[in-house]
Amino acid sequence: MMTSLKKNIQLKFIYNNLIARNKKGIIAIEFSLIIIPFLSLFLLTAEICRMLYVASVINLSLAESSRYAANNKEISYKVAFIANLKKNLSNIPLIANNNQISFNVSYCQSIESIIVENCTENNENNMPLAIYRITYHYKPIFFILPNNYTEKMISKSLVYVQEYERNNY
Repeated sequence: MMTSLKKNIQLKFIYNNLIARNKKGIIAIEFSLIIIPFLSLFLLTAEICRMLYVASVINLSLAESSRYAANNKEISYKVAFIANLKKNLSNIPLIANNNQISFNVSYCQSIESIIVENCTENNENNMPLAIYRITYHYKPIFFILPNNYTEKMISKSLVYVQEYERNNY
């Protein structure tokens, strides 16, 4: 029994004096192993939040601008849409520059012409339906990857009845 107690004391002595003392670099090693995955996960979360924010802003701007244009007859529908859209998007952060945004307005005579894609972009007179489109070329800002892997397009469309042309529907 005495020998096992002696061995136990010797093992504790070896552990306390030799093994436990050499833990000075453990914090640096653990930090280096944890910081890279943590920062990657944090930046991925920030990029996903930015993408969702940009998509929501595009939806809101499209809805407000197309509503404004559909109810406005003082100027052409397309001019009213583009002017209101630029005004709405100019005050919004996290949209890098307006060169990444393209918009289009198409005018249609009926729902059937929308289905068969027989709409025109030039003639808005006597066309009761309009398709307002916004396309945003999304580029991530937190990841350094080739653009062909990360560049995406956020595209939204709305069909509106032009308020002053609806008697032609």
